[in-house]
Amino acid sequence: MAHELGHAADGDLERLSAAMDMGRSPADIRRIALRIEENAWAYAVSLLPEIEDAFIQAIINESLRAYREPDEARTA
Repeated sequence: MAHELGHAADGDLERLSAAMDMGRSPADIRRIALRIEENAWAYAVSLLPEIEDAFIQAIINESLRAYREPDEARTA
């Protein structure tokens, strides 16, 4: 839920979404999508100071893995 609030609060979301629509390559689109997700998680973390850092980082890393790995690594 905090992650979704992060999307709603992201002042850059509109600009990033427009850039994603005009992405020149799959790599550009994936890079912009990763930035959108990282922004949302950064906001979420600020809402959850009582959660242990290692725990939340594990969740974030798993959530972002698909954005960070090349397509070939995900299908192998």
